[in-house]
Amino acid sequence: MPISDDIAHAFDLIPEAGEGVRWYDPPYRLIGWLLSGWRRKIIHRGARTWLNDRLNDLLQFNEHDRHKVYGLDSTFHNLFVPPEEHVRVGGIWVVELFPPTELPSLERAMKRNGWSKPRAVPPHEADNLATLERSRSGAGRNWWRLADVVDLDATSFYAFHAHKMKLPAGFAAVEVRAVQIGQGLTAALAHFVLTEDAATALDTVWHTRHEPMLVRQNGRFHPLDRHWAGLRQIQDARRALHTSARDWMTRRLPGSFAANGEPQVLLELLFLDDFDPLNAVFDESNEDEVRLARVRQSDAYRALGLDVDDFEMIKGKSLPGLVLSQPGRHRNDRLGEDPTWTLWGNMSTVSEGLASSRAVMGGSTEREASRQVDRFHDLLPLLAVSEYLSNADARYARLRDRASSRHGKFKARALRELRQSFLTLSLNITSMRRDVADFWRRRVPYVVSDFKIHEAPRYKVRSRSAGRRKRKPILLDQALKERLDNQFDRLTEADRDYRDILSTVASLGASADAFKIGRWALVVAIASLAVAGATVILADVGCGSILQELFGWPPPTTH
Repeated sequence: MPISDDIAHAFDLIPEAGEGVRWYDPPYRLIGWLLSGWRRKIIHRGARTWLNDRLNDLLQFNEHDRHKVYGLDSTFHNLFVPPEEHVRVGGIWVVELFPPTELPSLERAMKRNGWSKPRAVPPHEADNLATLERSRSGAGRNWWRLADVVDLDATSFYAFHAHKMKLPAGFAAVEVRAVQIGQGLTAALAHFVLTEDAATALDTVWHTRHEPMLVRQNGRFHPLDRHWAGLRQIQDARRALHTSARDWMTRRLPGSFAANGEPQVLLELLFLDDFDPLNAVFDESNEDEVRLARVRQSDAYRALGLDVDDFEMIKGKSLPGLVLSQPGRHRNDRLGEDPTWTLWGNMSTVSEGLASSRAVMGGSTEREASRQVDRFHDLLPLLAVSEYLSNADARYARLRDRASSRHGKFKARALRELRQSFLTLSLNITSMRRDVADFWRRRVPYVVSDFKIHEAPRYKVRSRSAGRRKRKPILLDQALKERLDNQFDRLTEADRDYRDILSTVASLGASADAFKIGRWALVVAIASLAVAGATVILADVGCGSILQELFGWPPPTTH
């Protein structure tokens, strides 16, 4: 059915608000009558605003009813998931950073969790606190295993000398390792192994038929048709695991992200049964059927947070069949702007690419892919550093914008808060810059990863059709290094400027404090002079006080 006919049919079934006897029609007509003609002029402005808001709320209920009658074949009001397609979550990795200011938090967390003592083989292995101290002095390891944590109810996962504790629902185990970057930066990288139910739960929600919803957000109602309700519920299901993993890290290993109330960097591994991002064929025809098929396909994978129309594709030979997708591709979706990276691909293609390593190590394709991801234990911490610098830039901006209102009176307490905020940021950024530069120097000629940024297949077809030159792949290592250098340059310059501002604020604050102290000193001196003068005047000098001698008052007492 054409779009215009589909909408017209829905309006025939569900007329506009006020044109029927539904529960919201009488109040809609009444409010409309009050806000029309001479009555509008005598109603107070605040009351008019309130009535307008209620009128808009009733319109949302009318739109919600209309969403219910749209046909199930309407492309723009439904979500169409291919019945032969399925998705499986292969694992989740979360990164937390511990710069110099957060080192005490890491040491406390290791002691509190019972991870400071050795539990690994060989038995003479030093404890984690000693290993951490040596690594941060430059004489220890680049990475080491902090702990293996297994859920109390887990039956399919085993790790030698693992810690047993209750894990959030959906997680069978957590493998935690520490990665040292330079001397002053330690990253905690946690690999969350999922239960079978959690690995397939997203697919179940994806294939569920989602009915229209009426949600309340910021005090207002918002109607969602089957398309947007599906996107919301599917992405909420995917995000639920992310939230559980991040919350567990915040409780067990709180670092710089947790201290600032910011989400940690996360990587999720997804496998698809049918669609293959590396071998997809795109039909660029503008025929209606082809165009609608592209829209349906794009929306189906968008519900998972995947962009099949992405301009760029990040892939490497070490992880055959898998594509690394950057976060924040759809800003308005439920996944939002959280730093969530996705490593995804076709299960059959990945299995074929990992056949040789599976023959040596054994295990499933999912487990072998997880082992290959674990090999890139330097990549995720560097992505986390980039995210930390972006957040630091935002914090600098907030400090700058609020400095005038919060510290305009040059109060000593406000000045101390401002100084502490700048000191923490300045210390961490200065240390991180030195550590990251040292890391890159020590890695040469090795690489963090063999990922390259390629032009996506769909845009290769368009480039060939338009006669454009093929774009050369870009090394992810090089792009990441340039991005970090630019971020450090910008923040170092901002830090230098803010230090000058802080020095000026401190000088003005000292001058203001000195002026206030001077005024109080003058008041105290005047009060002291008055008290001393009164004491002298009223003092008895033998034949009466000086006041009696000068003015004859008070009269002398007779005995």
